[in-house]
Amino acid sequence: LCPVDLLLQRLGRLHRHIRKRPSLLAAPRCAVLGADTETLEPGASYIYGDWLLLQTKQQLPDSITLPQDIPVLVQKVYQTPGEETELTDVLRQAWENHCFKKKKLQKKAEDYCIKEPKISKYPEHNIISDLLCTDLPEEKENQYGQDEILWASVRDGDVSVSVLVMMRHEDGQISFLPWQNGGAAVLSSHVPSEEESREIARQRLRLPRIFCVGKNLDRTIEELETDNSRWIPQWQQSAWLAGELVLFLDEAFSTKLCGFHITYTKEKGLQYRKEENDGEQGM
Repeated sequence: LCPVDLLLQRLGRLHRHIRKRPSLLAAPRCAVLGADTETLEPGASYIYGDWLLLQTKQQLPDSITLPQDIPVLVQKVYQTPGEETELTDVLRQAWENHCFKKKKLQKKAEDYCIKEPKISKYPEHNIISDLLCTDLPEEKENQYGQDEILWASVRDGDVSVSVLVMMRHEDGQISFLPWQNGGAAVLSSHVPSEEESREIARQRLRLPRIFCVGKNLDRTIEELETDNSRWIPQWQQSAWLAGELVLFLDEAFSTKLCGFHITYTKEKGLQYRKEENDGEQGM
């Protein structure tokens, strides 16, 4: 379960392409977990807040027709409750929390708004570049910190890091994973061909959040850039791979990154644990 606009976006992916489907899958169907439970999933509540989830649950029909139902459902979920609307204690608390969070985000966004332009009597001074300066006053920089300043203009949410997963063998040879592109080898000392570059670019994986918060973000990027500069400097000349970060696994499908031991298998996906303990977490 997620807010209705995001849910509708996901529903749009069902049978997006015209193709022959197996008979049991001919009718597009989506199972929405948590839509008929009394309590909300804690992770979803943390991300989206209770109000939009509760409203989505209340308005969600058994059948949806796209795109006709989109504006109707979105309006019902996002509309402000009127003064005559009777809310339960749970809904009232959810609405108050929603309003508080919204005002907080609006106040935060105001600090990064483009200021009103000062019109000069000299036309050559009326240029847009001065308006796009994102420098903050010193008190704002101290208040929000460098990370906030860096990412506020991009999005209001967690930073994520995507990597391209490849293998690096003991002899230095680089290849795809065995279940990807047949485990074919790729020269590290040359710019990959366009076909190879496209295949490498498809090996994308988003790292878990622990690698992307606080000081871990800088350390993660620094370690990946160091390995990439050492082993595949020529790859940056490929239009498909320029600016990408490659995570190299050894022959045991594991590696170390940012103080964590990482394993990646076809059966279990990516798992990681702190090097000094045995607790393992999955993604």
